[in-house]
Amino acid sequence: MWPAGCNCAMTTGASTCRVTSRGSSLDYGRYLATRGIKSAYDDPNRELLQEYLRFMYSSRLSYLKTLIGQAKEEGGSNLAIAGNAYQFGPSYQPILPLLDIVFSELPEATLPEGKQAGLYLLAKAIVGPKPVVGFPDIFTLAKLSPQDYGLWRHWLAEALSAGGTLMLPYKAFTMGGGTFTLPAAEIAPYTRFLRTHPEVYTAEVKSLARVAVLYDLSSTLFNWDAWQGYLSLTKALQENHIPYDVLFLGDGELVTRGVSREDLQRYSAVLLPSLHKGLAAEESLSAYAASGGKILRVESGTVGQIGSLLQAMGGKSWSEDRRLTVSRRVPLRYALGRDHPPCQLRLRLFAARLSAPI
Repeated sequence: MWPAGCNCAMTTGASTCRVTSRGSSLDYGRYLATRGIKSAYDDPNRELLQEYLRFMYSSRLSYLKTLIGQAKEEGGSNLAIAGNAYQFGPSYQPILPLLDIVFSELPEATLPEGKQAGLYLLAKAIVGPKPVVGFPDIFTLAKLSPQDYGLWRHWLAEALSAGGTLMLPYKAFTMGGGTFTLPAAEIAPYTRFLRTHPEVYTAEVKSLARVAVLYDLSSTLFNWDAWQGYLSLTKALQENHIPYDVLFLGDGELVTRGVSREDLQRYSAVLLPSLHKGLAAEESLSAYAASGGKILRVESGTVGQIGSLLQAMGGKSWSEDRRLTVSRRVPLRYALGRDHPPCQLRLRLFAARLSAPI
């Protein structure tokens, strides 16, 4: 199960929710206490737990809609609302469309390895043109040294290549009460290049990916393994240098977002991660397949062979030369100067997102 992101879901505190399957109200906190269950996630009645979590997610979404509405009414429509959606996880995804700026702490379990492109691309699929910002969490910062500035270059390039960006720490709080500051002199060549040449990463771009990953919120909202299935698949695609886009399918209640046949037709192949059912898009998927589109359900045991699986579906290499189109020409000296740190960043931007040989 995916944590609700709310303390009362984890304890036996009194919480009343309507169990629609039984047509009656239930004090879930008392229900847990009388059975000696210390955490809702230990409830053997998984159907009841799922109903409770749905109640919690729905209540939180309703509350935040009201709160944000009141804030904008008082502060004006230009008031920007930001929030920290940890790892852009399933329980936070219904909230993302409410935010004007989306932040996310990135967990140490996936750092310093990186390979977070799937998280950024998923968030962008949900919020569109709104800013998406990543930041290593307090546990990761506590283990880093200022001499690890090379990692930040990698993380920054990865975030930008996937449509997001990265917050750089200055006296940032770390677990245990310390702080972390990234040496400005070491990262400045990169940030200066990005600031003076925004065409590299903010220009109008057109994705040339021929593969789409169909993410199904209804499959991940109450199933941790399905969420891991998505993370594993997108990581494998990144490691195999296969460009991909993410299509987000809502659950029909918390997020009403569909995927049309036209959305699918832009791609030669559509991948469904392990345990992703995609039932809400079944009609679109059937029409897509009938018109010659390829659909591949990638089970957890085969995700490591994603490159060969796609190759077996026919066509040229899925990681062939697919270059980015920008609205303004990048200065030639940056395109050719491989030894300058900002140029290395630009090369990484192209290689990480598009696998284009340089």
